[in-house]
Amino acid sequence: MLFVLNRIDVFRDDKDWPDSERDFFKRTVHNIKQKLTKELEEYQEDISALQVIKMSALPALLSVQMKSYNQQKSTQAFEKIDDRFKFLIPKDIIEDLPRKVERWENHQRHRVAEKVWEASYAEEFHKYLKEHIDQNFPQLVIPQIVDRFKAKAGNAVAEWAIQTTYAFINSKEEDYQKECETIAQIRQDISQFISQKAQELRDPFEKIENALKGFREESDQSFSEDNNSSDTTSDPRNELEQIVESIIEELRQGDYQERANSLILLYRWRRGVEQAVVKEILTPTVESLDTGKICLDSKVLQAADPDKLNLLEGVIRDLIDLEYPTKNGNKIEARTEQEKKDLRKLNDKLNQLTSALKGLMNEAVKQILDREMKGVVDGLKTLLDYYLSLLEEGMGNIAPNLAISFSRSELEIIDSIPEPKFKFEAGFAIIEGTWLEDVEVTELKRTLFLFKRKVKTIKQETRSSDNAQLPKIEDINKHWLWQKNQAEIEIYSQVADWFICQMNKFIKKVESSQKEIVDRYQERLDKAYDQAQLSLQKDLSIWNPLHQEAKQLKENIKKAGKVLR
Repeated sequence: MLFVLNRIDVFRDDKDWPDSERDFFKRTVHNIKQKLTKELEEYQEDISALQVIKMSALPALLSVQMKSYNQQKSTQAFEKIDDRFKFLIPKDIIEDLPRKVERWENHQRHRVAEKVWEASYAEEFHKYLKEHIDQNFPQLVIPQIVDRFKAKAGNAVAEWAIQTTYAFINSKEEDYQKECETIAQIRQDISQFISQKAQELRDPFEKIENALKGFREESDQSFSEDNNSSDTTSDPRNELEQIVESIIEELRQGDYQERANSLILLYRWRRGVEQAVVKEILTPTVESLDTGKICLDSKVLQAADPDKLNLLEGVIRDLIDLEYPTKNGNKIEARTEQEKKDLRKLNDKLNQLTSALKGLMNEAVKQILDREMKGVVDGLKTLLDYYLSLLEEGMGNIAPNLAISFSRSELEIIDSIPEPKFKFEAGFAIIEGTWLEDVEVTELKRTLFLFKRKVKTIKQETRSSDNAQLPKIEDINKHWLWQKNQAEIEIYSQVADWFICQMNKFIKKVESSQKEIVDRYQERLDKAYDQAQLSLQKDLSIWNPLHQEAKQLKENIKKAGKVLR
C-alpha cells in the first residue's frame, strides 16, 4: 500500500519547519498504521510494509506546467507559484529574479521549476509510485493471464495427454473392463469426497444461519426496546460476532487456517454502520430536537445528498416551531380546531422526520456496505480458491491418472451482493375524546310574584377533542435504535444466506466440472478400446513412456502456475 500526505508545505510557515514537518510525518505514519491494524487486522503483513510519502501536489503540478511550450500556460503557472508558493523557492534564487514574472529568462524559469519540483517532494513521489507499480504489477496481471491460459490451454493439454495415453494403455479387453469398474468407483469416491468437503465448507455458515433463525424467533424476548441500550449481554449482534469469531478460531485450527482471517470481514461492516447511523446521523438529530437548535454538522450528514439533508433540516425546524422540544412527553388535549390542526401537523412532522432519516441512513449504509462487501466478496473468493486447492489435491489422490484440475476463472460465479435497507416508523396515536365546557346561558325564571325575568346561569356542554401522548425524544431515539439494531440482524441474515447460496452454486459447478472430466476419460477409454479391437496388438512400449511424459507435462504446467501466481 502507498499513502500520500498532501499539502505538506503548510509547515513552511513555522519557524523550525523541518522539525515540525518531521514530527507530524512520524506521528501521522504511526497513527495510520495503528488505525489500519485495528480496522483491517487480516492485512497486518501488508500494513507493516506500507509506504507513506510527503507531497505538495499543487506546486508539483505547477512546476510541470512551468515547462510547458505554451507560453501563456507557463506564465500563469509561474504567477501562481510567485503568488502562493514563493516560500518553496530558495532565497538566493529569489534575490536574482526580476520582480515581474514576464521578465524572467528561460534559464531562470527552468531553475525555479526544478527547485519547486524538488521542494514539493514530487521526485520522491514519482520514484515510490514507479517502485509500487513495478512491485505489484506482476501480482495484478500475471495470475490472470496464467489462469486464462490454464483454463483454455494448460489444463486441457495436460488432461488430454494423460487421459489419452492411459486410455490406450488400458485398451485391451481385460484391462478395459477393469478400468470401467475403476471409473465407476472413482465417480462414487469423488462424489463422497466433494460432499464431505462441501459440508465442511458450509458448516460454519450454517451455524450462523441457524443462530440467526433462533434470534429472529426470540427477538421480542431477547432483544426488546426496553433493554436495547443498557443490556448488551443479550444483544443478538454481539452473540453473532462471538459465533463468527469462534468459527474463525475453528478454521484456524483446521484445513482453512491460512484463510480464516478473511472471514473477519463478515462482521466488520457493523462498526461502520454504528458510526454512520448512530453517531453521525441519529445523535445530531436527537441533539437538535433536544436543544431546539439545529446542529447537523457531522461528516456523514454534510457529505449526504443535499436534498435529503435539506428535507431533514426543514422537518426539524418545523418541529421546533411547533414547540415539540418543550412539549415532548406531555399529554395533549386539543380542543379547538386550531389545536387539533397543530396536533395532526405535529404527528405528520414526526413521521416526515422518520422518513427523512430513513433516506439518509439508507444512503449512508449503502455506501458502507458497498465498500465493506467488496472485502466480503474477496474473502469468499479466497476461501473458495483454497477449498478448490484441497479438492484438486484430494481428487488427485483418488484418480491420479485423470488429471483433474479446475480453472478458477471458469468457476467464479459470485453474484452481486444484497442491498439491505432500513425500515423506520415513528409518530403517535391520536384518540378522539370529549371534554366539558362551561357555557353561560340565559333563562326565564319566575319570581315570588310569579313574574318572569331573564337569569344568566352556567351549564356544562360536552365537546369533542383530539387527545395524544406526545412521545419523549428519548423514547423516539430508543425506538430508532431498536429498529436500527433489528435491521442489522437482517443484514447479517442476508449476508449469511448469500454466502451459503454462493457456496452451493460453486459446489454444483465443481461437481459438474469434475463429472465432465471423468466423462471425457470414459469417452477416450471407449474410443481407445474400439480402436484396439481393429488391431490385433498394440505396442505398449510406445504408450507407456508417452503416459509418463504426459504426467510430467501436467506437473510442469502446475509448477509454472504456482511460480507465476
